[in-house]
Amino acid sequence: METLKKVAVIGLGNIGKAIAGDLVNNSHEVIVASRNNEDSADFAQQSNGFAQSMDIDQAINEAD
Repeated sequence: METLKKVAVIGLGNIGKAIAGDLVNNSHEVIVASRNNEDSADFAQQSNGFAQSMDIDQAINEAD
């Protein structure tokens, strides 16, 4: 069985949201971070538990 990595997506503009969304849809554990913490918190809340919102420095340290 394939082990999925914990991936950080920094920035939730059009491209960042698309990438994070694809990862979530494929059951990856995703960390999202953005200059606007509200954007990343909103994305995480809508991810059905597959995404966590963190500040940028923390996301970099937590990702595989």
